[in-house]
Amino acid sequence: MVIEVVNLNGYAKLSTIGQPMSDQAKITMYFTRPDYGHINFKWLLNDPKTYTRPISNERVFVLSPNIEIMEYGCMEGNLRSLLEGAITPWVGPKETEETGKNLVYNSARDWPAYDLTKPQKITGVIKQVLSRDPFEFVRIDAAGKMLDVVLAPPVRMEFRGLAERTFQTGVTITVDAVPSKTKPNEVRAQTITINGKTTEMR
Repeated sequence: MVIEVVNLNGYAKLSTIGQPMSDQAKITMYFTRPDYGHINFKWLLNDPKTYTRPISNERVFVLSPNIEIMEYGCMEGNLRSLLEGAITPWVGPKETEETGKNLVYNSARDWPAYDLTKPQKITGVIKQVLSRDPFEFVRIDAAGKMLDVVLAPPVRMEFRGLAERTFQTGVTITVDAVPSKTKPNEVRAQTITINGKTTEMR
């Protein structure tokens, strides 16, 4: 069985750690049953506005007849929380929000804002850590040229083992990056190597 999810509004997140999806995202889910006791499940995300390549994950569900399966839903207590004001319902974008836009990277820093046909490997020394909201952003000296390097949202960096203290002035990093189409001194990293460890930024 194949299920496709389309017409997303750009506000949904791919996971609980906050990877974004745009309004161009399409999720395809594949279910196969090789035998009575197993279901193979795979999902595939295509979102060219946010990611440079498809993302997928696979898992196997095993029949467990002696175990009670509980509903996976965060519904219990929601009505009371709404009435008590503990949570606020989301009723659509506000006037200050752009409908269907990636809320982590604005259009100036979506992947289409970079020339993906010109990947570069750049090594440089961090001269300044510019921001951690909504993304990690460092300025490096690469062989005498100052470059601003866009990395990833802080939550993604920390989840992958790159805490804020990792980025300090004087530290040497190497990035596989693509150049901005409009900002001559800005690149967006696809991977970063620091202290001998390479980490995916997408």
